[in-house]
Amino acid sequence: MMYSFVLTRGVILKSGRDRVILNPKAIKTVRNTRDCRCCLLNSSSSCFSTSVHVINATNGIELLPILDSKLSSTFSCYSYSLQFSRIQSTLCEQGHFDKLLCELDHSVLLPLSLGIPVYVYDIASRNKQRAVPRSIWYGIEFIKYALTYYWNGENQLPSEVYLRGINVVSYWNEHVLPYQISKSTKKKLRYYKVYHETMDSSEISLYGVYGGIAQNDGDYGWYANELKHWMLKKQQLMNERKNEMDLCENKVWSCHEWMQVLDQIGLFVYDSSMSCQELIEKNQNQELL
Repeated sequence: MMYSFVLTRGVILKSGRDRVILNPKAIKTVRNTRDCRCCLLNSSSSCFSTSVHVINATNGIELLPILDSKLSSTFSCYSYSLQFSRIQSTLCEQGHFDKLLCELDHSVLLPLSLGIPVYVYDIASRNKQRAVPRSIWYGIEFIKYALTYYWNGENQLPSEVYLRGINVVSYWNEHVLPYQISKSTKKKLRYYKVYHETMDSSEISLYGVYGGIAQNDGDYGWYANELKHWMLKKQQLMNERKNEMDLCENKVWSCHEWMQVLDQIGLFVYDSSMSCQELIEKNQNQELL
């Protein structure tokens, strides 16, 4: 039986045969956080390399048909293992750090706190040379740094995080995290610390995946139709397959192995240690979407 998990303020509910809703305060019903992690690993995410894969709206939606055509034969259940997020490039550009963290979805925060890798997929709409959207090169890097700050403490923060060649660590430490994040957002993030502290590793496995330039930027009709098509296909697959866990590949993929899979279809995990010139040269040598 497959279960998907959603955090809600209500009580623990079980609706139908394939959905469980967990209240954060009532999640203690699961015996401990390791049991909770096992539940997630045995949920739909395990159909897609025992990790969580997130399409970042809006432009990331363009990757749905690409992933469908290039991965469906290998990962038969991927299409209903995907989650969605809204990490806005505009918030990164305008420096709205509190809102950037506040809008993080529980479907991203919960697996991260349990040590489960999360891959966020998005594509750029402007710079064709770098081809990395701001939501990835800025948003994902800041989110990873902030979660390290709140979950692991300042002593485990990296000494260097480069954005466009500038080390932003001192700025984030001295001007952003202590003063620009609201109490309600801090409370939301620190809730997951209780789970993160029980894990064997303190690593926060959040990765940004990019590749190509958006072809339908601003065409919300196209995005709506693509999402509707994907959701209908997802429901059809779930109705047709009674024992989809037996049909899905349950191999546990390391980050390095998954990067190799992505490379083959023109998608790449962003590496913040690369300079702009190195990134441009890499994209010129690789075949982007």
